[in-house]
Amino acid sequence: MSASAHLGAVVFDAYGTLLRIGRKSIHRDFPRLLRTPRDRWVRFVRDGLLTRSFPDVEAFAAFAAEALDPEGPAEAKAACAESVRAEVGSVSAFPGVPPLLQFLKRRGLKLGLVSNLASPFKAPLETLGLLPLFDVVLLSCDEGRVKPDPAVYARLLERLGVAAESVLFVGDSSANDIAAPAALGMRTAGVGGAAGDVTLSFASEIAFLDLDRGLRPLVAPGGLLPLPGGVGALRSLEPVPDDEQGRYNVIFAGEVEGTTPSRRVYLKRFLLPETAELEAFAYRLQRATGLQACEAAVLPGAEPLLAVTEAPGRKLSGEVREPEIAFEAGRHFAFGFLFSNADLRPRNTFEDRSGGRARLTVVDLEHCLFNLAIATEGIGERFAPETFDRMGADEIAARLRHRVLSPRTSSRARRTFLPDAARGTALGRAFDEGFLAFCAEQQAQAKALLDMIAGRLAAEPHLVIGTQSYRRAMARLDLEDIAARLGLEPREALAWMW
Repeated sequence: MSASAHLGAVVFDAYGTLLRIGRKSIHRDFPRLLRTPRDRWVRFVRDGLLTRSFPDVEAFAAFAAEALDPEGPAEAKAACAESVRAEVGSVSAFPGVPPLLQFLKRRGLKLGLVSNLASPFKAPLETLGLLPLFDVVLLSCDEGRVKPDPAVYARLLERLGVAAESVLFVGDSSANDIAAPAALGMRTAGVGGAAGDVTLSFASEIAFLDLDRGLRPLVAPGGLLPLPGGVGALRSLEPVPDDEQGRYNVIFAGEVEGTTPSRRVYLKRFLLPETAELEAFAYRLQRATGLQACEAAVLPGAEPLLAVTEAPGRKLSGEVREPEIAFEAGRHFAFGFLFSNADLRPRNTFEDRSGGRARLTVVDLEHCLFNLAIATEGIGERFAPETFDRMGADEIAARLRHRVLSPRTSSRARRTFLPDAARGTALGRAFDEGFLAFCAEQQAQAKALLDMIAGRLAAEPHLVIGTQSYRRAMARLDLEDIAARLGLEPREALAWMW
């Protein structure tokens, strides 16, 4: 694949690339249990086990026992089957693999899986939820052929329906995953020591390659990051745990040195890249209202990435149980109401007690500032604010499908922090006090806040808001919508929360 060729598919090896084995027992146990020299066992695996499909583990173990040690003790078969179960049960995905596959698929790339494996090792692909993500799956136990047989790669390209030049092949075997696909014209990425066109420590690093222009790293350890407070050197980069990843984006964590103090940052690559600008501005807006907020910067390059400093404290564990925290929650819900952050939930909220009083920090602000879901069908320049600024009130009303903010959605979000039963209790009163106090504070500085937003609307790159169905530029009508909420009597706004 030439540096300028359009990437249409990414193909992965399975074990050693996407999956890892915690307890490697088969290659130790089978030769011992079946009284077989190791060289004979290795040949048998390649010629007999990898190219056959077995209905279950028992059939797999019985086939090996009958072929290698037909006169052996009967209990050897059971021991072999138990060894297989132990190894298969120890399989897990490498960090960041499920989010990577989902991200690539949502970006419109075809995904392939080509692996030499024995049929019991198909099960983890299913139990880990990976198998449905692939458009084409070629496993040696099903195909009757093993890599690097050229027929395997020919079948791959035929079933993918793309040219070899449009494929990136990713794996940890120099012979099977690098040399063989490269000979057919595919681009290659070597994992864990295998040297391809791109060399990776682990497969999920693909998430931070430029997928459109030569697969160059968008960011890498050793590179400089321009952050609030100074430029720092990125010392490390690794995926955050899968349960901390977003639904549509990919998040890595890294340590940055050279700033004062050195800090941990999170790098976000968005499914929709322009979201980086929106979230960076939302953090600025949080700080302008007096809330504790992360610092964020958009990293320049082939595709914008967002660098966000680590939120202080620890993640909120669930429902609020202290009035001091309920007061802070009320302040953040007031921000969410005024500035259309409909994504408030405990998993996005951190509790910090380091400053002498409890403070909350809310992260993941990519849906902020979006309230008016306006249909964009037939609009040519939906990412230009002036397109919507020129619309008349009648056309806007005709295109308005719904508002994201509503009493129903607001109270539902509040219940994840405080249940309905908290209303009127010490917790409920503290929440109300925080909400009302915050609204009053922002009304007192409403002009400055609206001027801040207006100034950002006039700057480039333009802010883009909304889900994929209603994706468009933020415009003056959104500023007017915010101004209307800033003008509400605070208790009228509070009524939306309960």
